Amino acid sequence: MTSSNSRLIQEVENFAQSFEQINAGEEALMEIRDHFIKKVTRISPVRSELQESNPLMEAAKAVERQLAGVISKWAEDWDAGKTTRELSQHFYDKAILLVFGKVNAGKSSLCNYVASLFTADKVKFFYLEEGELCYTQEPFLEGITETTARIQGVELDGKLVLLDSPGLHSVTDENGELTRRFTDSADAVLWLTPSTSPGQVQELDDLKIEMESGKPLLPVITRSDVREEDCDDEGNLFSILINKSPENRKEQEEDVYRRSMEKLGSQTEVRHPLSVSVHAYKESQDSKHDWQASGLAELDSRMAGLVNVASDYKPRKARQQIINYLDRSVRSSIQIELLPKIDELDQLISYETLSLTQRRQETLTKLQQELAERVTDWAEELKANKDRSQLASRINTLVTERLFAVMRHSVESFVGNVNTILVEIDVEDIGDFTDVEIEYSKETGRAMQAAASAGGAIAGAAAGSFLGPVGTIVGGIVGSLAGGAGGEYLVETEIVKEQVGVDATKAVEDTLEKLNQKLPSIIDRAFEPWTQTLTEMKTSSGRIRNEVKAFDNKLSKAKGEIDNEHKCH
Repeated sequence: MTSSNSRLIQEVENFAQSFEQINAGEEALMEIRDHFIKKVTRISPVRSELQESNPLMEAAKAVERQLAGVISKWAEDWDAGKTTRELSQHFYDKAILLVFGKVNAGKSSLCNYVASLFTADKVKFFYLEEGELCYTQEPFLEGITETTARIQGVELDGKLVLLDSPGLHSVTDENGELTRRFTDSADAVLWLTPSTSPGQVQELDDLKIEMESGKPLLPVITRSDVREEDCDDEGNLFSILINKSPENRKEQEEDVYRRSMEKLGSQTEVRHPLSVSVHAYKESQDSKHDWQASGLAELDSRMAGLVNVASDYKPRKARQQIINYLDRSVRSSIQIELLPKIDELDQLISYETLSLTQRRQETLTKLQQELAERVTDWAEELKANKDRSQLASRINTLVTERLFAVMRHSVESFVGNVNTILVEIDVEDIGDFTDVEIEYSKETGRAMQAAASAGGAIAGAAAGSFLGPVGTIVGGIVGSLAGGAGGEYLVETEIVKEQVGVDATKAVEDTLEKLNQKLPSIIDRAFEPWTQTLTEMKTSSGRIRNEVKAFDNKLSKAKGEIDNEHKCH
């Protein structure tokens, strides 16, 4: 196979080198993070009045610690990506393809094969050491063990860069993390998965992350070959590496594609996987037929297309890198680390709010029951003098003492020192005592006898004239009675009311009714420090959640704008 057959070489030669460094919108994207930090660090759920031993205090401090921790981590993650961004900047005018996959997926072999398509003067191997780009004459090491312990790459024709990375799920966590960081430097990704176990769950999880990053991605099933033994004409046994059958390859490609679609859903475009064998081709006659049979001819065409679409991604890569950082570092830590701590705080606030409501109702009920007994006794004791002022004073004292005890055992154990509540039960709140009276008729004296005798007839006549015609007859009778023996029965009486005691019933009823109206507000004032603290903590928690929601909305909008820009191209 000659280089003239390679579409990839032709595409690289035609690759535009006139990319402008587009920074528009990058500062605005970072402002999404900075604005969130500025807003959220002004909100603290911690209340100094809370007792240190209170679980709420620890939960509130946990939120503050977690917030400080994730903000510090965001700065570290951004600094850790500095080398990645510098690499992108260094190759700003070149198409960067990241060869991405798990350990021993054949990444180094594929890179060396692609480099072999170009003439030696157009191939420059390099590696990164402490952030510095170091060029070398040595190709990539290949082997069955993990051979790549650092980011290495090859620059082809001054226009295409292949980055070979330590394998995902590497034997060293540091290498795996290194690969994830450098993914963002690429304009497109070749995802390699070996045919011995293609498209495993962990790989698909990583593939999902890459597809969400907005860069072009081509899945490649590598090592699609089998070794067979045979005898030569002289009867000597030898082995040969041959390509897997087209049926077997197609079956694996369909399987990986199906499971990739199931994993990724319809939210992103999944390119159909391609099955290849670099080693089978190397052991072949290097013919065009072998090139096609190994799948490398199709890979050449697919990579050429990838280089072409990479040119669409490159102008927005810097912004996409920030989007990826905001999504993977900032948003992820908010969701995984910060919000659970806020959830724990909110649960404790809800529990304490319920406890507060129950304790307040218990206090009210007990106080009402005790007052019902004590007011009755006190009213009986004070009723003789109708001493409403003394009754009000005793009620004030009792309510104050009971509430102070509650505050010491409940409220103060929650928020620390509290002030004595002022109870204002006035004389006007005390019902009136009622006088107990009896009513009877009292004889005040007799009529004068002489007047009754001499004036009998006259009195009779006068009575008759008052009563009319009938009255004359009656008057005569009266007159005769008055003038005779009847006069001695005429007496004068009056109705007399006399106080015999004082009734406290109404005073008790009216007082208790008034107390039932005033006690709830008095108790509310006693529990106000507890109530206010819970309210303020709940408000702070809600404000943090609102800022998280605002951050998510801004990030989603920025993602949408990048996606629309990609679709337009």
